[in-house]
Amino acid sequence: MSGTDYEYTIYIRTTPQALWAALTDSVTERSWWSDTRVVSDFRSGSPLAFVRNGQEDVLGEIMESEAPERLAHTFRVARIGPMHDEGVSLVTFEIKQNGPSTMLKVMQQGFPENSAVRRGISQGWPAILSSLKSMLEGGEPLRYADWGDRIEASKAADKN
Repeated sequence: MSGTDYEYTIYIRTTPQALWAALTDSVTERSWWSDTRVVSDFRSGSPLAFVRNGQEDVLGEIMESEAPERLAHTFRVARIGPMHDEGVSLVTFEIKQNGPSTMLKVMQQGFPENSAVRRGISQGWPAILSSLKSMLEGGEPLRYADWGDRIEASKAADKN
């Protein structure tokens, strides 16, 4: 890994199969990921899109899919702007049984120096994965002021 690469490991009291199912759910909006839906069939070579509030946030392609152990996809910010202009990075999920829990390691690499995307995912991955852990272990995702408030406000606006 280079100095700009990112890695985060978390242990979750669940099975590799349940963790894989949560990561590859393309049907529901993920409450643990700020109501983001990931659209893909999760087969190697297939496209994927992270969709939140009806807009694509991230686009990519599945590079590897080895259930329930490894998933890798490209990652490019969808909205035009400086983060989009940084280009494509690679996200890899490694899943391993560890006694009664499962280890999930997320690695993201391929950032340019002083990457705004790298700074963003450094805040995002810990929050997303903590919420996933909370949901898988206790049934309730975490809500965050910076995500949850915006999501609740957009839902209220949709009802009006």
